[in-house]
Amino acid sequence: MYEEYNVGLTTAEAKELYQKGYGNVQIDNTAKTTADIIKENVFTYFNLIFLIMDVLI
Repeated sequence: MYEEYNVGLTTAEAKELYQKGYGNVQIDNTAKTTADIIKENVFTYFNLIFLIMDVLI
């Protein structure tokens, strides 16, 4: 069934393997959005200190 390694699976073979539980399933989405990355880098402890110093000056 899988003799030729340089040729991909047929649709029928892929469906058969998927039904047996060999499909790719994303378990947990840990990727951060662009907005999350910007928030983490802008709202930091040091930026708060600099903001307070700016207001006092």
